[in-house]
Amino acid sequence: MLRFLVPWLFALHHSTTSSSPPSPIPNPDIHYNQLLISNEWHDAVSKETFPTMDASERGQLLNHLADLVERDCVYLASLETLDNGKPFQESYVLELGEVIKGYRYFAGWVDKWHSKTVPMDDLELAPALDTGNTAVMKVAEQTPLSALYLASLIKEAGFTPGVVNIITGYGPTAGAAIAHHKAIIKVAFTGFTEMGHLIQKVAGNFSLKRVTLELGGKSPSIVLADADMDHAVEQCHEALFFNMGQCCCAGSWTFIEESIYDEFLERTMEKARQRRVRNPFELDTQQGPQVDREQFEQILGYI
Repeated sequence: MLRFLVPWLFALHHSTTSSSPPSPIPNPDIHYNQLLISNEWHDAVSKETFPTMDASERGQLLNHLADLVERDCVYLASLETLDNGKPFQESYVLELGEVIKGYRYFAGWVDKWHSKTVPMDDLELAPALDTGNTAVMKVAEQTPLSALYLASLIKEAGFTPGVVNIITGYGPTAGAAIAHHKAIIKVAFTGFTEMGHLIQKVAGNFSLKRVTLELGGKSPSIVLADADMDHAVEQCHEALFFNMGQCCCAGSWTFIEESIYDEFLERTMEKARQRRVRNPFELDTQQGPQVDREQFEQILGYI
């Protein structure tokens, strides 16, 4: 993944063309902070069944949702930056761009599988809806705002009430309820490895539901003496610093061949000193704040 991502980030940070992202909304108003259940912004329980929907209709809904995300992408990117500190240009170009393309991709595939099973190994909301499932999405307690606004767009797009339900809460309460619930047949989780162990254990003990886990780790980079030094320094730098280091595949280990160790160390330290750490709403910012104080203190503990 990183070999494709890093060159793109390099181009993004050095671009001065007219394709630069629009100005962010530095203090976006928060329109939604409740739960969306059955398309209502309050706690609700519905026992109604969902009407049968042709696959092509699901594709039309996903395309309409992509249109709405594209319409409000500056606001959504601003919410994402406000919530987690990601530089606005990355929220706008990378995060929102990929969401829009992903929804359009699955909208195009929805009626073309001819009774074959759609691979769900990398489960997110779009493929779940694509294949006619209902979904309950518990968003991270640190960063709920953009997902809750997306919930309003799902409602506006015309999805049947109850097909998509987006809730907030903490892992030990709201997350545990999802893992334990016998009516939920598949859980996809992105987060800490320790929590992944618990979810897998609960799913096996109580309901045998399928589980997909995307967990944190320390991905290694290996630099040998015959490597292009400029390229290696750039790759290893972005592998570690992308998204303020808050990335499930962050390259936080670097193994250097002894003969080039001193040169690589000096050059990578200089690269780190040059990184622009400032207000994430400024378009030339490369790194904003950590998502919360706990993450900040944990990083300081490594130094």
